Amino acid sequence: VYAVRVFDALLAALLAPLSMLIAIRLWPIKGRAAWAAALLTAALPGVALNLTAVTNDVLVSVLGAVCILVAISGAWTPKRVVVVGVLLGAALLTKTTAVAIVPALALALLQRQRGGGWKPLAGVGAIGAICLAPWLASNLAIYGEVLTTREQLAMAAFPPRTADPGFWSVSTLHSFVTFWTGDPFLSLPAAVPLAFLATFITALALVGLVRALRSRDSGMERSVLVVLAVAGAGAALVSVMSPVLAAFDAPGRLAYVGLSAIMALVSAGLWLELRSPRLRWGTIGTFAGLSLGAEALLALPAPPPPTEPQMVIASQIALGASASFGGLTAQVLSCAIDTSGNMWLDVLLDNQSTVPIEWSQRVEVHSRGETRGASDFLRSTQFPMAFAARSTYTGWLWLGPATRLRGLADPSLYMRDVAAAGYTQIGALEIRTPLC
Repeated sequence: VYAVRVFDALLAALLAPLSMLIAIRLWPIKGRAAWAAALLTAALPGVALNLTAVTNDVLVSVLGAVCILVAISGAWTPKRVVVVGVLLGAALLTKTTAVAIVPALALALLQRQRGGGWKPLAGVGAIGAICLAPWLASNLAIYGEVLTTREQLAMAAFPPRTADPGFWSVSTLHSFVTFWTGDPFLSLPAAVPLAFLATFITALALVGLVRALRSRDSGMERSVLVVLAVAGAGAALVSVMSPVLAAFDAPGRLAYVGLSAIMALVSAGLWLELRSPRLRWGTIGTFAGLSLGAEALLALPAPPPPTEPQMVIASQIALGASASFGGLTAQVLSCAIDTSGNMWLDVLLDNQSTVPIEWSQRVEVHSRGETRGASDFLRSTQFPMAFAARSTYTGWLWLGPATRLRGLADPSLYMRDVAAAGYTQIGALEIRTPLC
């Protein structure tokens, strides 16, 4: 795992020079703006937080950046068509979010002044399709569908899709904030000031880019500017539209396939709108300083959480119900109400098997087939994700206000996604028991 993470970090390190090269193609006479694009990319928290994990996001980001760079450089020779086709196919094989840059590549391929046209476009499409064909054929043979969307949704148990405008506005905000500050949402120290500064930078850059599109003497390569703008818009759209498949807040990292193009645009827009070098570097330096300082704080070791939850019991009744799955026995010893009116369960978890057993670190309260409550990991005894072989654990689970859970009809406790026998057995464990 660490070897893969180091490799991914080295891949992520390519994004800064790629942003610089794209910015040079966009604005050849403004080398300092290209340095600004590299600095913004290198300082972006999501590059460190999200692209150094075991993830395909980093490879698709690098392949997307290289694909865009090759597409905006030079004439459309047969060699360039082949290279872009292979790069696009590889990007789509890595992650289907690479579809975000397809409109931008099509636009670049149709630029007549560089020898483009329908033939280069068809060539790149054919080569990309050849790269994708074995994967799509295997999906069809194994799963009976070209893209395994149905299986992914079933396995991940996402909430149902929604057309609620309130959800979409929140999801779009979530995408923007996590693009600039990293995922999970606001997990980075100083994420809030960084998000406000990113909003200011984005607004200034957009105004500057609109002025560049209207002006004929900005010095930018207009054909490159349009391609990068379409690539950035496509990346943003793919990120925001990801909840079409399932109702979850859109992660900004899905737009990183166009990250280098977006950073090149942002730096160019800032350069046009902020005429003072001090303002330019002050704005960029403030963002980079806040970002790197917050990442340093995040890297500091956190104080260990308390081993036992803080609670004062007001009333308590003995229970004793239990259930087993795959060698794991879960027993509810008692139910208690604390002085704040919250309900707690005293549980014993016994792994009698010879291998570790994993679980979701969450116990749900069910009544008549509906989930009526769930334990809170941070307020409960923090049981490990994997129970060691032949080990017993005891502790308290916080379920929330007792008023919401009293009087439930036929209540039961539900532990989903229990993985036993080296993941050859995956199932649920249900304990039927009254509560307090």
